[in-house]
Amino acid sequence: MKRIHFSRLFYLGFILCLLSVKVSQAQTFTNPLVKSQTAPDPWMIYKDGYYYFTSTGGGHIAVWKSPTITGIDNGKKVTVWKAPPTGPNSRNVWAPELHFLNGRWYIYYAADDGPNAHHRLYVLESVSNDAQGLYVDKGKIAVPGEDKWAIDATVLARPDGSLYLIWSGWPGDEDRKQCIYIAPMSNPWTISGPRVLLSTPELPWEGRINEGPEVLQRGGKTFIVYSANGSWLPDYCLGMLTNSDGNVLNASSWTKSPAPVFATYSGPAGTLYAPGHNSFTRSPDGREDWIIYHGKDTDKGGWANRMTRAQKFTWNADGTPNFGHPVPSGVSLPVPSGELAVQMAPSIHLQADRTAVGMGQTVRVLATATRGGRAAAGLELWPYVNSRRWGTQATTDAQGHATFLLPLPNVGRARIQAIVRPPKPSSNAFWIWANTPQDNQTLYLTKTFFVTAPVRAASLHITGDDMFHAYLNGHDIGEGGGWEKVKFITNLAQWLKPGENTLAVETHNASGPAGLLARLEITTPQGQQVIATDRTWQIFDTQPTGWPNNATAPGRSASQVAPVGEGAWGSGLEGWPGLSPQNDFPVGTPLPQGASTSNPLSIRVHRRTINNVRDPEHLVGMEWEPWFTPRNARWDTAEAVPLVGNYDSFNTDAIRQHALWMTEAGVNFLLVDWSNNLWGKEHWSERAPGVNELMRGTTLLLDTYAQMRKEGIPVPQITLLLGLDNGPTTTMTALNEELQWVYDNYVRNPRYQGLWLYYEGKPLIVPFDGGGQAYKATNPAIDSSRFTIRWMSTRFEVNHAERNGYWSWMDGVVHPIPTYHNGQAEALTVTPAFFGDGGWTYPQAMGRRGGATYLEEFKTALQHRPRFLLLNQWNEFAGQAEGTGYGPNKDQYVDTYNVELSDDIEPTSLTACSYRGCGGWGFYYQNLTRALVEIYHGLAPETTLLSIAHPLHEQVVTGETLPVEWNTIGKAAQSFTLSVDGQVVARGLQGSNYALPLKNLAPGAHTLILRAEGVTTQFPLSSIQQDEPLKRPVPVWAQVDFEVANYHH
Repeated sequence: MKRIHFSRLFYLGFILCLLSVKVSQAQTFTNPLVKSQTAPDPWMIYKDGYYYFTSTGGGHIAVWKSPTITGIDNGKKVTVWKAPPTGPNSRNVWAPELHFLNGRWYIYYAADDGPNAHHRLYVLESVSNDAQGLYVDKGKIAVPGEDKWAIDATVLARPDGSLYLIWSGWPGDEDRKQCIYIAPMSNPWTISGPRVLLSTPELPWEGRINEGPEVLQRGGKTFIVYSANGSWLPDYCLGMLTNSDGNVLNASSWTKSPAPVFATYSGPAGTLYAPGHNSFTRSPDGREDWIIYHGKDTDKGGWANRMTRAQKFTWNADGTPNFGHPVPSGVSLPVPSGELAVQMAPSIHLQADRTAVGMGQTVRVLATATRGGRAAAGLELWPYVNSRRWGTQATTDAQGHATFLLPLPNVGRARIQAIVRPPKPSSNAFWIWANTPQDNQTLYLTKTFFVTAPVRAASLHITGDDMFHAYLNGHDIGEGGGWEKVKFITNLAQWLKPGENTLAVETHNASGPAGLLARLEITTPQGQQVIATDRTWQIFDTQPTGWPNNATAPGRSASQVAPVGEGAWGSGLEGWPGLSPQNDFPVGTPLPQGASTSNPLSIRVHRRTINNVRDPEHLVGMEWEPWFTPRNARWDTAEAVPLVGNYDSFNTDAIRQHALWMTEAGVNFLLVDWSNNLWGKEHWSERAPGVNELMRGTTLLLDTYAQMRKEGIPVPQITLLLGLDNGPTTTMTALNEELQWVYDNYVRNPRYQGLWLYYEGKPLIVPFDGGGQAYKATNPAIDSSRFTIRWMSTRFEVNHAERNGYWSWMDGVVHPIPTYHNGQAEALTVTPAFFGDGGWTYPQAMGRRGGATYLEEFKTALQHRPRFLLLNQWNEFAGQAEGTGYGPNKDQYVDTYNVELSDDIEPTSLTACSYRGCGGWGFYYQNLTRALVEIYHGLAPETTLLSIAHPLHEQVVTGETLPVEWNTIGKAAQSFTLSVDGQVVARGLQGSNYALPLKNLAPGAHTLILRAEGVTTQFPLSSIQQDEPLKRPVPVWAQVDFEVANYHH
């Protein structure tokens, strides 16, 4: 992502207005630390103001995040990896650990394909420095030349930078005993030497198992604390190995503790059994050491009820750790040192880079957060303008600083404030489904529970994805359809009894995986009892014996997908208590009542002249989406966060800002996308509720544009992209009825006169027909009496629909294919990136490449000069969640994927985190579009634009040479000069590529600058602000940051 630098002068003169807020602070806590679920094999690590937590979770790995140890259960939880359906790491995912090494996060985990003898170790690597972001699978990690059973990997990172993997393995190929091994590493995913045996179970308390090794380093000594005996037994405990000479690969340099250092304890407050599989961390202020481990309240065998716990430990006089004894559940313990300070309400001070700005332009605001007079790092801040949420969230860095870029579309005074993100309430239920979700799936789910007293009242909130049928103790209590429609069922006390009860639900989804969300509330004289969907429910693929009463045989545990209000379902549930669709679309929501705010800033927004380039013979159109509504698309899988924030399509401030940006970029009309609105319908009147939201959003767009035009502001004209065949085909009857509605309500509406785009004497309309000519040849014709019709398809390199006069949504080639009409180029679509067969992640796709793809596509536009140049696209953003793509392997992702593999142009945050990573492109593609359009219209004949296609921004590179590739458009450069870290490495370069030797570049970050000689530009192509064309041209150059890996030699 772009690094935003401020001069030191920018900080001078700050007066920190410390807001004194009295808050209720918890000074003690009780174990279990994680109460919401079992969390065996816990791992916790602290970095940059946050604790990150993970544990064994079945077929997936989730990373939790919290500023405190005791707050981890209420922290943000993100599933960062799911096991593949098949393969060597598809089953029994155990004991993940999260390590930050060489600037990246690495997750080590064990998995197999079913048989335990196949357990091996695997590694994931983060794409960015976000622990909850996207990871790539680096594959299996094993000793060279060996392929032995292995679990429970951890990493020993020595002060000299050397790395060692430590794990539990079998000496041979049979399950006779588990031992502790160590081996050197050449990088975080490669073992570079043979394994060395450090410990074998030889003492009576060890049983036949040594596993779960964890590292402590202090005072020149290295300790490996390991778990001994069977993890399913009450005798599970911790042992310790000690090394004092630093020769960690010498087995004789390690000594073993003769007795457990942490074992089952019984005292006046109770008993805690089987403490083990631990990790270590420190308190927020760094003054205390803490052990995180799992233990049980029962001596019953098995792996159930292993709950995560935390307690402080100290150090003996000889420099060895003293863990004391495990503290039983429910005993009050002081919170870790420094947590009270973290819990203090921070103060936020705002400083703007200007006091006045033209409408639609951006003010840069620096936020400084402090807590108790010290910098407060890792705080997520929310900006508000005139007491309404506006702008992207930002997270404070180590100095407590965060930056907001806030576009201000409305004339008048803008009052800017910021707050710390309010605590997220604990979820009161979870969406659940099977560990192996399938299309057209039916599931049978049961929850058996105990009621201790006669029931006075009981009610149930329930919904299924996509249908459900519920039973309580065998009694049919209701059914429903449509996941967004929550059913509230009352008067259930008559079916409940003291003792054992069973809630059973059948769910079915005809087009995807079946899911369930439910919350049963029971009132007895002793209080309220809640039974909610979570991972403790049992799932069956076929109707179990005894259905719908308690099944006679156990099923398998449910997979807990997302808390209510999150995941693929979002907040678009009708009737779930405490949930609002606004949770999915925060822009425009009011400032929380009673929130502690920053100092206010007052910015004067003045009217200014908005210029728009318009050539009637060469119009530029933007494909634009109104789908961000409760029943349609949300932002949960977006590749980046819009600069204005996550808006809904009803927000007129967002509509207005879009209009200002697009108008100045040279956009003359919008192609408003309704293409998926009539799937499988016979008539327009059968449209789904989500289509009515599209209509509402489009009507607000037209109303806003009419008002702006009344204010004297030029705005784009409008046409619609309707849908005949973009999924389940609708009928031509329904399409013609829709055309009539559009004509009566939009075209003929006097308020919108002049806003509709006309062509060939009639209003233009563009229906999408992905199936081509076949359907139209055997069905009634479209009614073209009121509209000029231009059909649209996609991928002309495959179907050549341009030969039949079709326009293209997007082509899967870098030189798009124009449509000709009467011998003249009529339409052409260009895009910053594109995909072909298989979607974004298949090799036929071409990413943004720093803007080089967009430049190359525009060269085709300059060659053909079409009447209608379409830009794909402004704001699609919504894509498919990981593992839910199209195709037999669910890996064909369309719409968008990540920042590189997407085609949106709307300005985005450079730092905010989205579904697959953090950061975006800022204003770069907005500014690049404006520059390209001016070149297209011949308004900048002396300008040259330059983009670096490779390496990508912040790409990690290896090998002997780095291929540097670039692209230009406009006036040709005489040559190119290449610099690295300010030093010229090549002059007089011709063409568009160069092989940069890496042998003289040290591992780490570097900056590459390419300069085009003999040419100038009017367009800086900034990422942090909207460009104004320069009156005095400047030299042409482009920059990219990259990283040389420390193993490239």
